[in-house]
Amino acid sequence: MADRYKVDQRAALFGSRLGAAARQQRPNPSVLGSAQDAAEMLEKENDKQIEELESKVAALKDVTTGIAQETSSSITFLDGLGLNFDKAQDLLKGTLGHLTQLTQQKKSRLCVTVLFFVLVFLATYILSRLQWNGRGDEPEAAVKLHQQEGFSAMQTTGAQAPTP
Repeated sequence: MADRYKVDQRAALFGSRLGAAARQQRPNPSVLGSAQDAAEMLEKENDKQIEELESKVAALKDVTTGIAQETSSSITFLDGLGLNFDKAQDLLKGTLGHLTQLTQQKKSRLCVTVLFFVLVFLATYILSRLQWNGRGDEPEAAVKLHQQEGFSAMQTTGAQAPTP
């Protein structure tokens, strides 16, 4: 059994690919040294790749930690938001209940309330129309006034007025 490793079993069974010359050559010590150098070089490359992988794993760990923190803060925020929406829903239910009571109590009160809001709306509309150009004129009059002011400004600067 010990002789088994001394003989090239493949070459004995199938024949050598290199022929008889390959069987007679003995390993060169310089080739063995270069094989050891190659093994050391491969070992160093493996160490570099392991270090790169470790740094990438550390970066991924940092990213996953950040994602976990962001997720927990988002969940906390959404829980608070849900509570605020529940409070707002309760307030709206209470307001709707008060409005329902108001409409069922007296019809005259409802008419007065609606009339008040209509009057406020009309007053706002009228005041906004009066403030359209600052003088109470219609919008077309405001355009004419703006053109006249531009015309008078051109006369003071000496520019020639455009013909209509």
